[in-house]
Parts: sequence; C-alpha cells; structure tokens
Amino acid sequence: KLRGGSLTQEFALAIRFSMAQSFTCLKTARSVTFITSNWGRHSTRLLLVGYEVQTTRIATQPFSEYLHGSSSGSSEQISAQQQQQRDDLSQQIYVQNAVKLESLAAKHGINLVSIGSSSNVTDLSVIPHIITHTQHVSCSFSLPADATHFLAQNVAAAIMDVAAATEGLGNFRFAAASNIKAGIPYFPVAAAGPGMHRTFAIGTECDALLYEAFAAAAAAAA
Repeated sequence: KLRGGSLTQEFALAIRFSMAQSFTCLKTARSVTFITSNWGRHSTRLLLVGYEVQTTRIATQPFSEYLHGSSSGSSEQISAQQQQQRDDLSQQIYVQNAVKLESLAAKHGINLVSIGSSSNVTDLSVIPHIITHTQHVSCSFSLPADATHFLAQNVAAAIMDVAAATEGLGNFRFAAASNIKAGIPYFPVAAAGPGMHRTFAIGTECDALLYEAFAAAAAAAA
C-alpha cells in the first residue's frame, strides 16, 4: 500500500507461546503481559525500516492442552459442574476459558487469538460453542492423511454448525486442515508447537516483497 508516497510492507505477526498446563487467569495474564511488553520494541524497529505491523496476534499450542483448567471445590460440586457441562456445552470449561483468554488478550492490545488445533473428534462438539461465544478467537481441526468417512462427517457437521450459528462469519475463525505444521502465522490454523515458547512468525500481505525475495535468490544463485 502507498503511504505518504512510499511503499509500506504490511505484516501480520503471530506471537507463539506455550501456555501453562492448566488455565488460570493469573498465569495467563503474566504470559500475555510479558509477550506484549517485550514485543513493542521489535514492532517499533520494523516500523523504522519501513515495515508496518498491521496486526499483532497470539497463537498457542492445542487448546486441549491448557484450556481445561483445574477443578476446585468438593467432589459433589465438581461432579455437578461436570454434569452441567455435559448438559449444556456452552458451559464447557473450554468455552469459558476461551472467553477469558480473549478478554485478557484484548486488554493488552491483542485482538486476534488462535487457540491452536485439535485432532480429537470429541472436541468437534464444543468448537462451535467456542466460536459463537467469542469474537476474535480462532481454532482449527487437524485432519490426518488417513481420515475416515466418520471423521469427515463430524468435521463437516461442526463447520455447518458454526455457519448456522454465525451466519457464516464464524467460518473465518474455524477451519479443518491437513498437513499444516505448527509455526505458521496464518489464521485460523496458526499454532505453537514443541520448542516454540515465546517465538514469533511473520505473515506478509505484499506480493512485492515476495517478488524481491525470489529475485534476490535467483541473482545469488546465478
């Protein structure tokens, strides 16, 4: 895009980090605060050399690894909570904690969050509720190369549920994908993986930058 007569490259920055094994607002707030406070100076450096940071996003490891939280209370209370979650999936702990994570991120200026992927067919029933109860949270389902017809049917059903509940808009935040490795910055499949604690990836939206990179590589190889 032309800004003030000069070409400005635009980036989408996906900051990847591993959450604590169980979700707590305090631990998560500390992680988000650390990431956003330390990223600011890097964003400024990019701007100084002509690269505009269009959006800054957070991508985590698969949500099933941390959004389950930790149970508290008596055994009777925990049992009652679990039954309520089974009866009403909108009360499922994944949904509640996804909402909390979205709120925490927004307070620190991060308006786009990917909570990673899932490969567990049982998560497909709760994913539509995560999407419909949030506005800026994305996630994906990882399809194996040998996906069965049963799995494909369940994934399609989840996609249709999201579409029906959000007039199609929620499908921008949920995708079924195959052969997508952790580390890419593009939503909704962006995710962190092993060894990616507090790292970042850059997603460009400028074909001129891609052309320059390939031209330079071709010149170097000549």
